[in-house]
Amino acid sequence: MPDTIDPEKAVDAIAYTASLVTGVRAVYGCGASGITFPTAIYDDPTHPNVIRPIPNKMPLEPLTVSVELPVAPTIRHKSGTVIEIDWQIPMRLWLAGNSQMEARRQAAPFYGRFLTTFSQYAGLGGYANSCLIASFALGGDGDSVWLDMVCSVWQRSNLDNQPGPAW
Repeated sequence: MPDTIDPEKAVDAIAYTASLVTGVRAVYGCGASGITFPTAIYDDPTHPNVIRPIPNKMPLEPLTVSVELPVAPTIRHKSGTVIEIDWQIPMRLWLAGNSQMEARRQAAPFYGRFLTTFSQYAGLGGYANSCLIASFALGGDGDSVWLDMVCSVWQRSNLDNQPGPAW
């Protein structure tokens, strides 16, 4: 595991983990980390298994997950050289239609699916100490509806292990 979290790799690792949730049809993340799926998931013969960046076209197709870069981490100092880094990474599952009642019905099976999958793959393949779903919220704008989630990605880092200037 790296000594510090690379947010782009964490976003794409979350997108990969979301792709394992039953019912999710497609995922998008940063697309810059080099993380790939073990099998082809896109209809693109040149890059069928590479995580792609979120397209500019919104809303996305129903049952598509988009994972965005976080704003900034929270840092907790545990000692003079040990810190804990906590990133709150936003994720959205796009749902069909534009009705809040329909959104509730569609979202219902996904709460347990996301919680279970993220607890099974909490280490994000070695990119973090822990990544768990921290919250859910239904949303919509009159044209589309979605299920927003926040992934709390946590890592403990020892700054003594970081290269730095010789004083």
